[in-house]
Amino acid sequence: MQDCNVNILGTDYRVIFKNREEDKKLEKLSGYMDPSIKEIVVSTMKDEMEDEMAVENVESIRRSTLRHEIIHAFLYESGLWSDSATVEAWGTSEEITDWIALQAPKMFRAFWQVGALTATEIPCNEKFILSIPNADESVMRSGIMRTKE
Repeated sequence: MQDCNVNILGTDYRVIFKNREEDKKLEKLSGYMDPSIKEIVVSTMKDEMEDEMAVENVESIRRSTLRHEIIHAFLYESGLWSDSATVEAWGTSEEITDWIALQAPKMFRAFWQVGALTATEIPCNEKFILSIPNADESVMRSGIMRTKE
């Protein structure tokens, strides 16, 4: 994974990968989103990769963290951070953000399978969808899936 830009509801955010030495916030966080400067920062997890007690697949943790921070950006840009205060601030909730970030690949796969998500709505194709972890090619090729509208 490398530094890049991502469009969040019409606003460009810079995605930056840093280690703990470069960003002290990452001593306590795996990543964060700063809406004031439109940045998403994700730990390279360099230290975790050197730790024998760390998870085996650090790359999957980085991807999950990136999804999590992107969800925060979507909630912020859609106004749900400020509007959620009337309902116990659910728009800034770590739980809902984690849930969306963890379930998004499965939701995209399900949307794709039933034709609720097409390549015109998101620039992807069947090969991309199949690269999502746990995607089953036999299900993807079933008659229920539409690849073009």
